[in-house]
Amino acid sequence: MDILYVFKDIIILTNTFEKHSDNVPKSEIKTAKKYRDDFLGRYTEQEIRGLL
Repeated sequence: MDILYVFKDIIILTNTFEKHSDNVPKSEIKTAKKYRDDFLGRYTEQEIRGLL
């Protein structure tokens, strides 16, 4: 299972994990949000577009 973050028209893969049920564990959502916040803290929108 992949957890994605959509930044306007850019999709950022934050993390992956093996899913064993229909629900996404809260710990995985928390981890994805932590990675997203870290990523957005490192790059501006212009820098993100420059990575493409």
